[in-house]
Amino acid sequence: MATNGNNGKCMRWRWWILTVLLLPVVAAAAPADGISHHMQRWTQAQGAPLSSYDIAQTPDGLLWFGNIGGLFDFDGVRFRRRDAVYGHRLPANNINRVKALGNSLLLGYQTGGVTLLSPGRSRDWRPGEDGLPAGSVGGFAVDADGGILVGTTTGIARLSGGRWHRLRGNAGNTGTQYLAFDRDGTLWAKTNNVLHARVRGSDTFHGVAKMPDAGNPMLVDGRLTIAVRGRGFLELSGTGRHRPLAVETPGRYSDPLFSGPGGTLWTMRKDGVVRLEARHDGTLRAAELFDSGGDIARLVVASTIDREGNLWVSTLGGVERYRPHRIRRAALPDQMAQFLAQRGIGDEMWIGGSLGVVQRIGADGARGTLPLVGASAIHRTGADLVWAGNEQQLCAVRTAARRCWPLPPPLRGNDVQAITVDRAGRVWVSVVRFGLFRFDGARWVRDGGLAGMPAITPVTMLTGASGRTWIGYTEGRLGELTEAGIRMLPAAGRTIGNVLAMHEAGGRLLVGGDNGAGWLDGDTVRPLRPARTDALRGVAGIVQDRAGDLWLHGAEGLMHIAADELAAWFADPARQPEWEMFDFADGLLGQVAQLRPLPSLALGHDGRIWYATASAAGWIDPAAIHRNPLPPTVLIRSLRTPRGEHAAVDGAPLPERTTEIDIAFTATALSIPERVRLRYRLQGVDSGWREVEHERQAHYTNLAPGSYRFDVIAANEDGVWNRSGATLAFTIAPTVWQSTWFRAACAAALALAGWLAYRWRLAAATRLVAERAAARIDERERIARSLHDNLLQAVHALMLHCQVALLRLRNGTPAAGALEKALADADALVASTRDEVMALRGETTPDELLAGLRATVEALDPDAAGRLHVAFAGRAVALRGEAALEIGHVLREAALNSCRHAHASRIVVRLRLGPRALEGSVCDDGRGIDRTVARRGRVGHWGIVGMRERIGRLGGTLDIGAAPAGGTLVTFRIPAHAAYADIGRSTSGRLRAFVLRALALRIRGR
Repeated sequence: MATNGNNGKCMRWRWWILTVLLLPVVAAAAPADGISHHMQRWTQAQGAPLSSYDIAQTPDGLLWFGNIGGLFDFDGVRFRRRDAVYGHRLPANNINRVKALGNSLLLGYQTGGVTLLSPGRSRDWRPGEDGLPAGSVGGFAVDADGGILVGTTTGIARLSGGRWHRLRGNAGNTGTQYLAFDRDGTLWAKTNNVLHARVRGSDTFHGVAKMPDAGNPMLVDGRLTIAVRGRGFLELSGTGRHRPLAVETPGRYSDPLFSGPGGTLWTMRKDGVVRLEARHDGTLRAAELFDSGGDIARLVVASTIDREGNLWVSTLGGVERYRPHRIRRAALPDQMAQFLAQRGIGDEMWIGGSLGVVQRIGADGARGTLPLVGASAIHRTGADLVWAGNEQQLCAVRTAARRCWPLPPPLRGNDVQAITVDRAGRVWVSVVRFGLFRFDGARWVRDGGLAGMPAITPVTMLTGASGRTWIGYTEGRLGELTEAGIRMLPAAGRTIGNVLAMHEAGGRLLVGGDNGAGWLDGDTVRPLRPARTDALRGVAGIVQDRAGDLWLHGAEGLMHIAADELAAWFADPARQPEWEMFDFADGLLGQVAQLRPLPSLALGHDGRIWYATASAAGWIDPAAIHRNPLPPTVLIRSLRTPRGEHAAVDGAPLPERTTEIDIAFTATALSIPERVRLRYRLQGVDSGWREVEHERQAHYTNLAPGSYRFDVIAANEDGVWNRSGATLAFTIAPTVWQSTWFRAACAAALALAGWLAYRWRLAAATRLVAERAAARIDERERIARSLHDNLLQAVHALMLHCQVALLRLRNGTPAAGALEKALADADALVASTRDEVMALRGETTPDELLAGLRATVEALDPDAAGRLHVAFAGRAVALRGEAALEIGHVLREAALNSCRHAHASRIVVRLRLGPRALEGSVCDDGRGIDRTVARRGRVGHWGIVGMRERIGRLGGTLDIGAAPAGGTLVTFRIPAHAAYADIGRSTSGRLRAFVLRALALRIRGR
């Protein structure tokens, strides 16, 4: 690519301007010992209380602040003013002192009085009540026996048996402004600006030192310290053995020391809050300053250290928190910016930056320099050889020697972008705006003399442990350098964007760019899509630590992925690995470079991960990251419905017609509350856990009456979960129409209405059937009358005419014989017709039925008289005429078949009249019957078919098969309502029988 001198000069001027702008940031941000703290401030705009006289923390993790405006609590996210604690209202708002005693809170008031608040009870002492000294409360203390002491403007007293007892020997100790026990058991009291001490075992106080009006003494590591104006600090002992603590520029300090995280010492100066460190000679010096800019609102009023090791201070203008950073910042010259951190000779780490020479930091902390100003690329070939370049030269640095070559005149003034050495030992250099060169110590060969090389400048280069050399370009272009040239891979394009970083991990190439990161699978880039985030951006550094964990430096900060998550991702590229982020809240200062210098991460000799940004360089030690082992306490803070707020206590009853609720909850992880993860669910509504994104609140609608249980769990910034969390059971009362008894009554009413509708429908159907049955009965009676009055009378008249004709004929003639036979047949017809009439109009007993059967069989087959045996069992009830007629036909057909076809020697006919059915059978000892004939009958014969039809008309069943001892067995069964006359005598009985029979016939017809 052609160069442009004016453009080059313009770029250099931009770098100069940016560097000058960044210098104040760098100077202010670099602590002397590399340890730094994150300061966050809450003012009145965020709801923070002003000028809180005291701070305390209860075991649930809540911070409590007391001032003249009342009592406030803080969960790390929100301040709340409290008018009541544990359900007990506060008697006053002018709170002077707050002390946590387990789950209880001890409050002292500016106008006098003490309140003890506990979950189960509360107790108020007014000034002078039960021995409490009157006057403003200046301090609380707890002795070795757990006794509570209070100091007021009129005296000091100890609580015992519910009463306050004044301490002896404190007559002069009025106007108490401070009260505390040191680690030796000495009780200290500041009264009337004089510091008094009462050593363990003594009953009297003695004066120790005069103190100015401005400040109170403070306990530091269990020792009382005061500031001595112009001399530094003094550590006091009740026995008089005092120890001075020297400080650099003592004239700047007039406020006492107070304890900070990890045993650090802090104090206040006119220019802000200061963390002190001890020099080798013990003299204290300022290591970190949080400049107040002369703002009087930053003046510290009180301080405390929470259970997670954070320092909290109340100021005139609000509340501040100081948390130790997990990431250290290297102390570097003020004029440096645009940092580059890479391994150097041996165990050194080299830090380069614009406008400054390379800083060489040994593993033992020893410092040195490399006289190469504004290094833009560093490449370590081995423990004894490092290449470095800037806009003027390229240097090869060995353990005891250094050699530099100026860039060729056309290239000079343009930064070296990247350096690598391939497996053959050839040095490849990428120069901004000019492209790729191979340098052999004497010549700069464009593209190494290879054909087909892209006419663009490589952004980053890597020769990995595999010996393969990779070159990354803009727009996602990636290639492998070979002996024949470059093998370009399909563009990663949107997946990676401009290639900014590369790293080999277990033979796999990891690639980072401004659109994210991924690994090269063959010629395909598998994108990295971490869980719970959309994408990575601006990944300009990739390394693995000694444990195999992956670190990526991107626009959001340092992302850490554990080795097992990395391996799982390699096994399943679609997997979304878990991760953690380290950013400005952890001490990462500045924006990662997106063009140069690259890469922005390096693994140090001692296992530290070194980072570089535009404004800082430093490290994080993966093996010694400060973790928060304390799971957050989960609290359910309120339960609200559209009608108002309700007590968030287990079993809380909610009024009827409640369909919408809001439940506010929190987790007291105070170090990095913005990284706290909360999950909640409402059992019976949510199928699984829901994760909180922003608001610590759950909203539900369309809730039905019933019992519910709300669960919340939380994890702190390090993923330590409180799986027990917090639960809230509540009940929504039903309205009258939602109650169980009301629903049961409605169900009963519906059932009753259904039953009544059924009864009405049944009555209507019964009336219809009754009408049809009556019409049928009338028709049968009409037929019976017609047979009796017409047919029988005509037959009788005909028989009389025949009798007259027979008398005129001579006996013995053929004509007389024929006429006698015709008269006999006519007589039989009259008898048969009479039987039909009786069947239509009357009833038949079983005995009559069997007797008729015997007579019929004997008349048709006189030889069967001795073989036929009949038997009757059961109730002596009359049979319905129609049923008797059909049964008679079936019995006759079966008996005659036994005589004529089976040639049986014994035929047994049985009838059994049971309460539910009439059962009959005809059993013979003949030659049996074929199964097919028994089932279907003989072709052209209708006897068996007719038998089945007759019994079927009565709603019964008939079966024909083999008898147990051989022969044939015919059995049938007829329902009682179709067979017996007594069931059908009443109208309802007849109707029921008719309906059931009609249903049976319909079912049979289907």
